[in-house]
Amino acid sequence: QKLGLIGPPPPPLSSDEWEKVKQRSLLQGDSVQPCPICKEEFELRPQVFSIRG
Repeated sequence: QKLGLIGPPPPPLSSDEWEKVKQRSLLQGDSVQPCPICKEEFELRPQVFSIRG
């Protein structure tokens, strides 16, 4: 990127864009299957992250 060989990454998604992604995922049934990486079930509820130092 610094040399101008490739473009910058796209900007982060807005709240509205994330909501559209979530709705599309629900319609396609993506959240019914477990995570392909860790095999844990997806949970469609608000999450809180805690950073302890």
